Amino acid sequence: MGSHYRYMPRVIAYEPPAPPRVPQLPVLLYREFVELPVIEPTTADAIRAAIRAADQAAALIEEGQTRAVPHADLRPEGAQLQEEEVLEQADMEAATQAADAIAAAAAEAAAVEKQRKPWPPKVAPFDTTPKRPAEGGVLKYWEAEEGLVARTTDPLLRDNVFAARQRQGL
Repeated sequence: MGSHYRYMPRVIAYEPPAPPRVPQLPVLLYREFVELPVIEPTTADAIRAAIRAADQAAALIEEGQTRAVPHADLRPEGAQLQEEEVLEQADMEAATQAADAIAAAAAEAAAVEKQRKPWPPKVAPFDTTPKRPAEGGVLKYWEAEEGLVARTTDPLLRDNVFAARQRQGL
């Protein structure tokens, strides 16, 4: 037993075989030419006119308009005058109804506005105290908010300061 044994390694490097290369297929390009008959200028003009007419008709349909054909009024003049008077009366009635509707809407809006009165503003305890002295005057400490709060919260100030003021006649 000695060194004459050779050991086979347990890990063997394996390289898979390369996939076979398939030659690329040739790229074929087909173009198809359609030969149309020659269009004569009169036919081309007729096609263009038909396209223009279709565009105009589509525009009229989109706008909600229709083509009106004017017809002469063959009725006697008396009937035409009566129709004009009736139309004028209808226009005047429509105008008065519109004015009445506008007046009613305005009155209703005014009634609604009267109902929507804002709440009165809240008044804090010191909102009536002066914040700044009057022009050329002096704002006394005991008249300002800070002095009023001090007077009401501190009993020593309340008793002593006002007793002294009363003695001085202030």
